[in-house]
Amino acid sequence: MEDEVSKHVFEQFKSAFQATPIFWTPNWNKPFLVYCDAFGEVMGNTLSQSDEIGHDHPIHFASK
Repeated sequence: MEDEVSKHVFEQFKSAFQATPIFWTPNWNKPFLVYCDAFGEVMGNTLSQSDEIGHDHPIHFASK
């Protein structure tokens, strides 16, 4: 039973990634948003842009 639930959840997760684009193509006429976070020796950042209704969409991720 648990194995079937896991398979179902995995298939839903896989479908969500295939149906929705992960990265957006940058629109050079709109402002960019830069998010950065660091802790100890770890750093990560995201370059994003907002759509017409204010949702942020990633254009690029970086981490070190």
